[in-house]
Amino acid sequence: MTTTEFWKIIEQSKRGAESSDEQAEKLEELLSKLSPEEIASFEDIFTNLRCAAYRWDLWGVAYVLCGGCGDDSFDYFRAWVIGRGESFYEDAMKDPESIARKVTEDDYPEAEMLMYAAAKAYEAKTGQDLPAKTIKHPKEPAGKKWKEEDLPKLFPIASQKEGICG
Repeated sequence: MTTTEFWKIIEQSKRGAESSDEQAEKLEELLSKLSPEEIASFEDIFTNLRCAAYRWDLWGVAYVLCGGCGDDSFDYFRAWVIGRGESFYEDAMKDPESIARKVTEDDYPEAEMLMYAAAKAYEAKTGQDLPAKTIKHPKEPAGKKWKEEDLPKLFPIASQKEGICG
């Protein structure tokens, strides 16, 4: 599966979904139509994108917008960013505060269930667990670690919407 094909599937899963859980259900349905190899490839791309987004600057924006953000919540936040689509993800990777410009109080920036869609589709298709890959999640986020008191200065746009998604 190519990255372009990956993003097309993500975009299809968003259509008509009113929540990230609904999107995850649609994504699982879309993936279940693919071959086991394609499902596994989708999962590899998803995991690589989540690992690439394991950055202090993205975590800082999530922390401000959500009124706090722990390890698990940041994982779900990164899945949500991916679930919003390619342009949203790419913008966030270039400028994390682009998220703050787009987010509203109607957003709930956590999409835990998106993280399981490929595994569920694979198991439904094959009756087996999705094979474990050697992709290793980084031990520490990339970039410069922030201190909570520095967040308003580091992320002024997000700070104007502090706790909007909390």
